[in-house]
Amino acid sequence: MDAIDASKSSNHQKPTLQPMGFTDILDGTFSLYRNHFKLFFSIAAIYHVSRFGSDLLSTFFVDGRVPDTSFIKFVLSFFKYFLDSFFLGVLIYASTQSYLGRDITLRASFQRVLYRFLPCFYSWIFIFLSIVPFVVLTNMFFDPIGVGIFFVLTASLFLIYFLVRWYFYGMFILYEGSAVREALRRSAELVKGSWWRVFGIASAIYSISLMIALVLLTSCFFLFFLTGVIDEAPILVMISRMLSPPVSEVGWLSYVIVSFVVQSIVPFTTLPVWAIGPTLLYFDLRIRKEGFDIEILVHDL
Repeated sequence: MDAIDASKSSNHQKPTLQPMGFTDILDGTFSLYRNHFKLFFSIAAIYHVSRFGSDLLSTFFVDGRVPDTSFIKFVLSFFKYFLDSFFLGVLIYASTQSYLGRDITLRASFQRVLYRFLPCFYSWIFIFLSIVPFVVLTNMFFDPIGVGIFFVLTASLFLIYFLVRWYFYGMFILYEGSAVREALRRSAELVKGSWWRVFGIASAIYSISLMIALVLLTSCFFLFFLTGVIDEAPILVMISRMLSPPVSEVGWLSYVIVSFVVQSIVPFTTLPVWAIGPTLLYFDLRIRKEGFDIEILVHDL
């Protein structure tokens, strides 16, 4: 599929491609989500059901019904990471097409990620293997004082630096059809000279979406407390029971109800925003640095 295979029969209004400031990107993120709510909601709903099923499976293992091993935990963690990455890719591709005013369906979004599955998978593995050693080494060498703190801070800075450099690799793989190494290189080139801007806008997008999720989680907390789903206890204990209710204490029925409601908040509030926001920032940088708006205009003539 060509990177700029525009659908000229699209019924959607073509966007005015121009450089965007932070407020434009933020406003555009929520506007795009609202204008294509059915598409993004459907993707998030499928993700929620899949993720919830994997969490039930994980709880089944941790609950002691099956012998618990580090290998099983690693496999389940990787599966969840893979699931998150896959659906984030679907949302990213849906975001690129929706922003450009092209006809895009739920099926087409999934087909695109499946069509580019191997490059996506290699990239997910690459990022996964970049993060896992950091987490493992942090757990091994963290010390409240001295070398431990220095190691954690230094490793964290390096990890953040490279994650920002590779921030747009998914757009290049799914939208432009780039290979893995090319996508990472193109992402680094796009971020070059704008690292702090990308870091700042990305952090703000994540923070705002998490604040929205926190408000909804707080509302759920009071609802569960008033209806007696969560028993009165010290505040931290009640919060823990809502976020990760122990099956042995609340029973499977209460666990399923509470977990299903609580875990529905992130897919519908944060995940689409985490895909749309970076997509708009990607187009903004391409317009500023590569004249992407002129490229699209010439192609559509």
